[in-house]
Amino acid sequence: QFYRDMKEWASNEALFFNEKVFTMAKSGEGNENSWTFELTKKFDNYFQMRIAVNIYIFRQIEVLVKIDGKQVTMNQGFVAIQIKPKLEVDYLGIFKGNGFSKLLQELYQNYVIAGRIGARYGYTFETIINLVKAIRKSLGMDLGL
Repeated sequence: QFYRDMKEWASNEALFFNEKVFTMAKSGEGNENSWTFELTKKFDNYFQMRIAVNIYIFRQIEVLVKIDGKQVTMNQGFVAIQIKPKLEVDYLGIFKGNGFSKLLQELYQNYVIAGRIGARYGYTFETIINLVKAIRKSLGMDLGL
């Protein structure tokens, strides 16, 4: 369910979802899962947002709980989540090259698109906050934050 929730959330946010790694292992203390995926959004030919998400689930066991008088099997365990956001500037390498190209890039960033840089950082931050809310909701940890 968590996988479907994350894919659906990414689609609703117009983000490209790329699953990198998924591993499962059993230990004496329960199941251990590791999942890495990446979310990207290309704003234009100069800015790209990239968010790497690493999720580690350990000591996961099945437990019986009562919900509305019915016994239901659920998972219990520990979850660690690492989110690494990055706003990539000139991700296509338009200004790569010699010192003159770097000078043009500084002029472009400081005078032509200066306002867009702050807006892109703001959008990236807002997306991360929404991602954390979506993760918490999917894991049943939504406390109204």
